[in-house]
Amino acid sequence: MARDGQRCHFPGCTHTHYLQAHHVRHWLHGGRTDIDNLVLICSFHHATIHDHGYRIRRRPELWEFLRPDGTPIPEPVVLNGNTEGLIEMHTWDRLRIDRTTLSPQWYGERLDVDPILGALLPKRIAAAA
Repeated sequence: MARDGQRCHFPGCTHTHYLQAHHVRHWLHGGRTDIDNLVLICSFHHATIHDHGYRIRRRPELWEFLRPDGTPIPEPVVLNGNTEGLIEMHTWDRLRIDRTTLSPQWYGERLDVDPILGALLPKRIAAAA
């Protein structure tokens, strides 16, 4: 839909492929299939909305995305490439960022996924039951 700029409208998402028109008010609940009730979102966020209780509300000139608890998801701050402004923000916050800031603490040892899978799989199995 040209109105939506051919991009996903979920806050922070910049996907321009695999877009789907989402009924803001679902057609099963009386929502119409017209431009005022449709918003483009990527397939990942479409599934997120349907499967995890996220919602969308129409506000004048924008779509408001809500978490399952009803709180709005804010649009992220967009950096405009102004490095001077970013450096000034870091200086103000007393951040020291240099070439060692992102030094990894990993030396190539085998990743032990057992604790991760042990925590995630029971939840997934319980959800599927």
